[in-house]
Amino acid sequence: MSYLGNIARFSRSGNLGGIVTLKVARAEDVLSIPEPVGGVIPGDITFLAGRGFATWSATLETKSLRSTARSSREGTIKSNQLSFLLPKDRSSIKTQLDNCESDEFIVLYRDGNGNQILFGRKESPVRFQYDYNSGDAFASFNNYSCTFFYDGPDNRFFYAGSADAQPPGTAPSIVQYTTGDIIATLSPSDELVVTSDFEHSFTLIPGASTPGVPAIVRWSDGSLIAALQPGDILVVDTDFTFDFELIADI
Repeated sequence: MSYLGNIARFSRSGNLGGIVTLKVARAEDVLSIPEPVGGVIPGDITFLAGRGFATWSATLETKSLRSTARSSREGTIKSNQLSFLLPKDRSSIKTQLDNCESDEFIVLYRDGNGNQILFGRKESPVRFQYDYNSGDAFASFNNYSCTFFYDGPDNRFFYAGSADAQPPGTAPSIVQYTTGDIIATLSPSDELVVTSDFEHSFTLIPGASTPGVPAIVRWSDGSLIAALQPGDILVVDTDFTFDFELIADI
């Protein structure tokens, strides 16, 4: 069983639009990646049985991967970095990040223009490093500052394949507004507490997973809004702002 798992996060009111989803796979779990054609990977990544992408929800420090180039006798060498933030210090996250620092990865994400970008290949995977910034709250930098990085011949490509490959039952549950802005990505046993003085409507879009341990969305008085299975999407329809608190299973 791989140590690599989903990392959920959430956005409080007034902090929407900054959440991005990174699809992260261990390079050793990848069987093959199609050869790029004109700078595009034209088909799906093939994984070992039972392996696939983990989903990390994060905030990018920049709107795209940062890349610099230098010339050498072997050709052009690229220095590529994708930097992002993961909020809150939790033991489950720290243990996973510690393991990641000694591993190699393939990362899939969307850039600022909505293009799917594959960062890393079997022969040129990316590495990972992180630092922890303490603080009293997310606004005062209580977070992990993380970077996927690589030096060598360019290993960034547009990706035209599927981003859905992941072990059964591991897709996160999503809570989002009707605009598509993500409020939270939840793992099994997580709870999202909603505080509001207004009425709101919620629409549940079921995923295709086998029922298991749900993630819970509830009002602050304890009443249930929804129990979400992996892959479910809960859409919030409202014209008002309200607050959220993520209670994560650690």
